[in-house]
Amino acid sequence: MNRLALLLLLFALPVLAGEAAYRIVHPDGTVEYTDEPPVENGAESIPLPEIQTYEAPPPPRLERPEAAAPKEDDSDRVEYSLKVTQPDSDEHIWVSDWRVPIGVNLSPGLEDDHEIVVTVDGAEVGRGKRTRFTVSPIYRGEHQVSARVVDESGNVLSESEPVTFYIHKHQVNRP
Repeated sequence: MNRLALLLLLFALPVLAGEAAYRIVHPDGTVEYTDEPPVENGAESIPLPEIQTYEAPPPPRLERPEAAAPKEDDSDRVEYSLKVTQPDSDEHIWVSDWRVPIGVNLSPGLEDDHEIVVTVDGAEVGRGKRTRFTVSPIYRGEHQVSARVVDESGNVLSESEPVTFYIHKHQVNRP
């Protein structure tokens, strides 16, 4: 509530600043400043400076950059076939240590400057040239895993379809 009052006061200050202000000296010597015209005599009108304003110039007009010409070496670009093979789609996995194996099938093999990036729920969990990863910890619940092949600049060359799987924790019933 105090924040709301403060915000309203901040927005009202420019309006108040444009009006007149008055200085009143009471018989006991206290001085009061107000923006309301006093009903008693002896109030002194205080001249207020003009409100400072600023009018921003129009934003610059941005030109669209020309489309980049396709690289000549794109014809040599490798077309990868990439699929997450482990876990299976909609698989329910019972774990005791929160470790989940991830398998990827890739064809053809990776070039020297390319690597596989594995993500679980959108977060990168593994990177490298291998096709088997162990991810830990993955806690109980629904998750999605996907893989992609990237070049040394981070450009995505191929991406798998996401695979949804479910983690369950083994439990020991206590008496």
